[in-house]
Order: sequence, then C-alpha cells, then structure tokens
Amino acid sequence: MKQWTLIVAVAVAALAGCAQMDGKWGGDTSMRRPPDPHSPWVFVVQDRYLVVDQEPIVVPRDQPDFVITWSLPKASPYTFSENGIRIAGAGDEFKCGLESDRQKYVCHFRNSKQGRYKYTIDVVGGPAKVEPLDPFIMN
Repeated sequence: MKQWTLIVAVAVAALAGCAQMDGKWGGDTSMRRPPDPHSPWVFVVQDRYLVVDQEPIVVPRDQPDFVITWSLPKASPYTFSENGIRIAGAGDEFKCGLESDRQKYVCHFRNSKQGRYKYTIDVVGGPAKVEPLDPFIMN
C-alpha cells in the first residue's frame, strides 16, 4: 500500500508540474506581452542606447486614424525631447505631440496611404547623452 501511495504522489506532482507549462517550451508568461502598435515602450539601456519594444511598429491597414503612444518607464530619468518622435517623409499622415509629463509622445496616424515610415526617437536627461534611434512604422 505504501508503494502505491508513493507512486500516486509522484504522478500527482508530475501532473501538477505539467499544468504550469505553457505551450511547447513551457515557462512563465507573466513577463511577456504581444506587440501592441498603439503602445510601444522605449527604454534607455546602459545610459547610452535606446531600445523600442516593437521594431517595426506594424499598424493594421484597415484602421484609419490610428493613435500610437510611445512611453518611457515612469522611474526613468529620461524624457522625450520637444521633437521626441520625428517621422520622415510622411507628409500629413502624422500629427504628433509631447504629453505634459514628457514621458509619453503621441502620434495620430491617418493611415490613409500604405508605406514604410522611418522615424527618429530622441530623449534627453539622465547622466549621459543618448544617441537617437531610427526604427520604422509600417502599415
């Protein structure tokens, strides 16, 4: 009887471990999120490099008047510059502006023309000058 109790206990423990697995590779998904073209995050790494969590930002073609809000972490010593997001060659497709807290930069994208738009992210503050980053928006 003790042997069966041990076998059942091991089987229950093994099955409980399987219930925690996610998909093919398993693991904790609490730190992952799917790309959200409405809300890209911008990070300063090693007080030197800009990293955006989506490259490129892919906007669905069937969604006109699309709003994109880039955000810096609240605890960041960095803020967006006055021209924190500059979109090259977009004509009147984008209207952008800095939020009052300088931690967010919002662009209203008409999304009326298909294209690939190069943009520049620029931040200020912190202990060192950070080089701008030039990623893309696509639709």
